[in-house]
Amino acid sequence: MNEAQLQALLEQGENSSVEFKTCSVRAESLAHEIVAFSNTRGGTILLGVNDNGEPEGLSEEKNWEEWMMNVARNNIHPPVTA
Repeated sequence: MNEAQLQALLEQGENSSVEFKTCSVRAESLAHEIVAFSNTRGGTILLGVNDNGEPEGLSEEKNWEEWMMNVARNNIHPPVTA
């Protein structure tokens, strides 16, 4: 995804295929969104973005990609793979 595509997603806001999550998102909430997208036509989850579509960023305390993959593997049964 390039910067223009990201900006377009932020401007259109959340909908049935786009979900914004801040860095305070709980694993259970993220798992719920992953399952919802998996049961439909897919979608995009943007971490580090508030509900108004404003980027807040992510803390460097966590490896976010690894954390998200662990949520998909450990919080969803059967596990979701990319």
